[in-house]
Amino acid sequence: MDPNKLDNIISNLNKHDFDLCIIDTPEDTSINALSGLSIADIVVVPSKPNAIDLQAIGRTIATIKKLEKSYLFVITQAVERSKLAVQAATVLSKFGIVAPTTIGNRISYAKAMNIGSSALQEDKNTKDEVIKIWQFISSKLFDSKDYGTKKIDLNIYLEKKKEDEALPNPTERVTKKELVKLITLRFQKTLADDMAEISAITSLSMNSICIQLLRRAAKTKLKEIKEGEYRK
Repeated sequence: MDPNKLDNIISNLNKHDFDLCIIDTPEDTSINALSGLSIADIVVVPSKPNAIDLQAIGRTIATIKKLEKSYLFVITQAVERSKLAVQAATVLSKFGIVAPTTIGNRISYAKAMNIGSSALQEDKNTKDEVIKIWQFISSKLFDSKDYGTKKIDLNIYLEKKKEDEALPNPTERVTKKELVKLITLRFQKTLADDMAEISAITSLSMNSICIQLLRRAAKTKLKEIKEGEYRK
């Protein structure tokens, strides 16, 4: 996706009655990230509960504040029965709102990716976490006047919500709420993005990933040299 065409893409989506557009930006301050931030109604900032992520998040916060965007934090890859998530939430709460539910470091994400499924379908705990996170984000995005709604017709949303709450059957209510026309836009990934995703899935450090990739590349190159296929 060309970051310079993002405004046109959003305008086109509005013509097709999309309710929500999620823009997945890189974890940096490149033109891709800035273009996504500049057009957002609310910015969701994920952070792992470790010192490296917490130290690096300052630049992201400064960029968001410079653009005068509303934002909130979501703690991801939280280890069960660990104090790290609580400590991270304490640190992040000094800079902004933190989602009351964390996303756990669960094997269900890796399993789902391997079989082409969704972690929400494979694991009930994962599903419960994600639902709670979405409920929190959607309440800030749609229900609060403190958050930007310039790209979302708030009055239409509130009317639909009143109709929904008036339904006597809870099952019908949930079904109607889930009928949201959604699209996710992603920028082309860099090598750093790919490595970050590998780290997220395997819990390996960046150094370990680099060593493994270099070792594999070195073996391949050595094999080419021995077989006489090497080209300078």
